Amino acid sequence: MNLKRRSRVLITTCLALTVFLTLGVHSLGQDSLTGEEIMINVDEQQEKISEGDVLSILNFENVNPDGTETGYRFGSLARKEPGEPNYTLIYYLEPEDVAGSIFLSRETEEDTEMWLLLSAFPQPKKLPSSQQQGSFAGSNLTFQEIGSRNMSERYNAELVGEVELTIAGETVPTYVLETEVKEDATAKYPSGKVWVGKNNWLILKSEDYNSDGELARVMEVEELGTFEGKRVTKKLVAESRLDESSTTVTFEKRERPEEEIPVDVFSPDNLTEFDPERWGLTQSS
Repeated sequence: MNLKRRSRVLITTCLALTVFLTLGVHSLGQDSLTGEEIMINVDEQQEKISEGDVLSILNFENVNPDGTETGYRFGSLARKEPGEPNYTLIYYLEPEDVAGSIFLSRETEEDTEMWLLLSAFPQPKKLPSSQQQGSFAGSNLTFQEIGSRNMSERYNAELVGEVELTIAGETVPTYVLETEVKEDATAKYPSGKVWVGKNNWLILKSEDYNSDGELARVMEVEELGTFEGKRVTKKLVAESRLDESSTTVTFEKRERPEEEIPVDVFSPDNLTEFDPERWGLTQSS
């Protein structure tokens, strides 16, 4: 693959690395939360999980529309401190032809900035906000879904029911919400339905509809884990209902790094000096 084509591919696949993800509906009690309140709880739970510094190793397994399969492995560093932007640095571990590339995002209440450092080029490139709806690593997930925690700021939500889901043999009570993107927000899918865990405030399932009203994608959490006493997503599957492609995301590791991550690690100017071994981001599984 020549460098120009590789650059285009990586810009598309790197747009992104912190969302996730027909049963009988029960009647709602008068003391039920509103859809807006539930979405706020979802955001607050994500804030709690991502507080401080977090190191993650995760795998993406993509089944493409033509039936071929591609796999990616990433190491991620995230930093969230009061009064600071949310930082995420994603280091490509596999496949070999993109290993060493780095994706960086810096999210504030006003904006999200992104940079991409290709392993074959000496300087990072700042990516335009128009590409936030692009595919991350050829997957069925977008950068906005992975990098933004502000669901309540992007969507209006109406509570329409309560059901139980079964996840890896565990019965989980959920709220069912119908969602619609707010007028001043942008999203790849303008409307949908989400199932939110009543005891963990995680989005455990979602149905996403395109601008023509077609069911375009279904995401479901297939396995839950625990991080510092909080339930987290360990494995989820996102399936396209338009081209039969799918993406399975598995968190291999989620932990605190041995030392505090300095904020200058997340500077675009310092990406060429990034040392993955210092942070335990290694090639070995």
